[in-house]
Amino acid sequence: MKDNNITLMLLPSTLLVVASIISSVVYAQENMRDSDLPKFLAIQHAESGSVSKVNATTNFLELHDVSDVILFSDRPDRIVKTESTQEFLDRWYNADTENNSLFLDPPNAALVIDDQEGQDAVVVELFEPAYDYDANILVYNFNYLNNTTDKLPSEFGKTTLLIDKFNFGPNPGDG
Repeated sequence: MKDNNITLMLLPSTLLVVASIISSVVYAQENMRDSDLPKFLAIQHAESGSVSKVNATTNFLELHDVSDVILFSDRPDRIVKTESTQEFLDRWYNADTENNSLFLDPPNAALVIDDQEGQDAVVVELFEPAYDYDANILVYNFNYLNNTTDKLPSEFGKTTLLIDKFNFGPNPGDG
């Protein structure tokens, strides 16, 4: 009986400690600055694609048979995960601040195309992505950067898109 009394006496203080820890973790997550969030790089693979000119500065990238997006963070977090293309685009358009919005602050990316002679790579700025889930086709508008010329073939095979660092808060569907 004595052990039960001690347990009953310790239970409220134990619950208080647990509640305090949980509330401090939730408070810290809710009050995290964008600069405190992990910065991610994204990798997208496609089996084939094409590029076409929209106007003097804007181009159109179409990627076929895209795989899930691989996300990994820089040190010290070192987080690696995958998301569906649709989840990635939901984040792109639904971020809560300019600091973690790819829509408001379009990312840079390296577009790497594998061909029979090796690889071609160009640096681009991506914007206005759209995804056709049924056809598994991902499209972006883009601008060439860093004096990159439009030397890409109009159609190509396997390609990898490496998207620059960005902050991502919780996925809009996670809450």
